Amino acid sequence: MEKDHEYANDCRDETRDALQIYSSAAADRQGWVINWLTVVAAIFLPLTVVTSYFGMNFSVIAGLHGWPVFIELGVVLPVLLVIASVVLLRDLMHSRGVRLLPPTRPPLAIHPVRAADRGEVDT
Repeated sequence: MEKDHEYANDCRDETRDALQIYSSAAADRQGWVINWLTVVAAIFLPLTVVTSYFGMNFSVIAGLHGWPVFIELGVVLPVLLVIASVVLLRDLMHSRGVRLLPPTRPPLAIHPVRAADRGEVDT
């Protein structure tokens, strides 16, 4: 009876450890996802501001009619904003040591408890 009680305690401890490992891995993964979302938002936020401003007020501003102005403000400006955002983010991430991909690590090996580990003898 005592061995069964010890075995149950060992199983409970191993289950608790496995749950902590899983929770830690899930939190780590969530952190990397948040980093990616931050980068995507930082790249597209300037584009959103420019497109929303010119989408609402383009015809009101005097002198902004015709294809040359559309090419400059509708094509070149957003492309320059994306390039500037990517370069700025790359420099900031490089200077602070931020990585977008998680470091590679070997998978966790979880071994089942064998009868010999519990002190039982196979018959």
